Amino acid sequence: VELWRINSSGRAVMVEDNIPGGGISSAGSDSSPANLTNVGGTLYFSANDGTNGIELWRINNSGIAEMVEDSIPGGGINRAGSHSEPAQLTNIGGTLYFVATESDFTGQELWRINALGIAEIVEDAVPGGGIRPGTGSSGVRNLTNVNGTLYFTSNDGTNGTELWRVNTAGVAVMVEDSVPGGGIRPGSASSIQGYSYFTNVGGTLYFTANDGTNGVELWRINSAGTAEIVEDAIPGGGIAPGSASSSPSQFANINGQLYFSASDGTNGVELWRINSSGFAQMVEDA
Repeated sequence: VELWRINSSGRAVMVEDNIPGGGISSAGSDSSPANLTNVGGTLYFSANDGTNGIELWRINNSGIAEMVEDSIPGGGINRAGSHSEPAQLTNIGGTLYFVATESDFTGQELWRINALGIAEIVEDAVPGGGIRPGTGSSGVRNLTNVNGTLYFTSNDGTNGTELWRVNTAGVAVMVEDSVPGGGIRPGSASSIQGYSYFTNVGGTLYFTANDGTNGVELWRINSAGTAEIVEDAIPGGGIAPGSASSSPSQFANINGQLYFSASDGTNGVELWRINSSGFAQMVEDA
């Protein structure tokens, strides 16, 4: 299993690395290319050349597959021969972001390709080891592009799994609600639990979260960049006020309008949408 392309004659040809003859893993084993992502006309992907494990690769200007290096060239991002296992490749305004493991000493963190074409770890306000310094992984998930801003979930080892973004300075910052200090759910408990249905609707990020008071409710990022709970016609606590969860799920962006299922605690699980005023309303029949 190797990487192929269609040439100018309309024929399928195998993509080679700098040792032609057999693709990227020329020893007869599979290079198993995956996560193919176009960033400004350059194809990035993960592959295994049979020597360095699963690393990040790209097609250079000569049409040859080359391994992407970090600041210490020779063997990709994890030079110990173990896999860096790049995943969740995401194009944000012409910059590739992804998750990878540099070594057993840093765990899995958020990475990007800088202007020099080198892989670099994304730091938070305290540089040195990514979002969660040390051997623990920050557990980056749900990479989502919203108007050129990268949103994702991560655990810094102190605040649980919270919503994060990369700011204009290229630094990872936690997204706060109206009470700043610890994300949406201050303390070590996580506000993001399981699959959170991250959905970009016309430049607004919708997702599910639990602030520790209102259960699992529908949230969004407002125009000020703050996380806010989405209310129905009776404000105060989301769609199912109180500690009970409305448990929104099955998000769908239909022509710029969010549809989803939820329970308001009275009518059972029904179909809902966000109306033009930004409120959640149940979808009625005739």
